[in-house]
Amino acid sequence: MLRGLLVLVALLVFTTASACGGDDDDSNGSSAGSGDAPAASDGGDSNDDTSSGDDEGSDDNADDSDDDAPPVDSGGGSGSEVGFVMADGQRFSVSEVRRCEPFFDSENDLDLQALASSGVILFVVLNSPAATLVEQEISIQGGGLGVFGGGAYSLSGGEPWFDAETDAELLAPPFSVAGNHVSGLHQLAEARGSGETLDVSFEIPIPDEIIDC
Repeated sequence: MLRGLLVLVALLVFTTASACGGDDDDSNGSSAGSGDAPAASDGGDSNDDTSSGDDEGSDDNADDSDDDAPPVDSGGGSGSEVGFVMADGQRFSVSEVRRCEPFFDSENDLDLQALASSGVILFVVLNSPAATLVEQEISIQGGGLGVFGGGAYSLSGGEPWFDAETDAELLAPPFSVAGNHVSGLHQLAEARGSGETLDVSFEIPIPDEIIDC
């Protein structure tokens, strides 16, 4: 009888211990579960932040594209070279030529003003005051060159040509006209009579329009 009671008590103790152990396991499992939940929540927040960052980056890229200024065409038509003048070993770019009303009425007469770089102005004049007389004049000023001029004439309206200052015969006229261009090479004298000379060569177009200069 006593032995049976002892066995029964032992079974009760074992059962109670097992039940308590199960409760501890469940408690630990619950704690672990509750610990994992915040981690999942943090992960969700991190994803939200990343997504937000991507959106901002995308917006920035779009803004940068919008802020880019379109290319500007610099053009270059204005001030482009139409001819040149060589004087004292320097080359001056001609950007504009004016065709002024000539002094005489001959259709072949010219009065040109070539506006070049550095403030240089070249004057080219062709006059036909008589049927058998043709005169050519060239002068230049500006650009620190001073003022120089010279010319020639032909009594026959062609060959030979003579220097307007010395009457010396020339191998060629100071300039020649070919179509709508005029080009030349001549030695000019200093306008104040200092005896200095300046070799000038040029090539410029002849405008169609004649203006009052």
